[in-house]
Amino acid sequence: MTIYDGFKDAINLAKKYDQMDLYKKIVDLQSQMNELAKESLEKDEIINNKNKKITKLKNNLKLKNNLIYDKKTNCYYISNEKGKMTGAPYCSRCWEKDRSAIHLVDNRNPKFKECPECDTIYTFRE
Repeated sequence: MTIYDGFKDAINLAKKYDQMDLYKKIVDLQSQMNELAKESLEKDEIINNKNKKITKLKNNLKLKNNLIYDKKTNCYYISNEKGKMTGAPYCSRCWEKDRSAIHLVDNRNPKFKECPECDTIYTFRE
């Protein structure tokens, strides 16, 4: 039996024995319980959102410690164990403004790459 079934049974018994004060009290308690359940769900959602934000901040901190800025391309790269740039470039505008690590994508012209998030175009000289 669920807690709601218990409330329903108690309400039916109160009606059956003509106990209107008891009936009103049970309905009031059921309403309060529903409100508490709603508040609990809202708080769970807040906690989940904060946990997601904490995870993102931790990942950004880890990434920040491994990023190198390249003055030639105005992009960020991951550094390898030797401190050398490796991997695909990240958009410097998105990283510096929002701490979003967005990889640049190829443009129609092979000398350019662009950010799919902010549309900033970067020049890559051969």
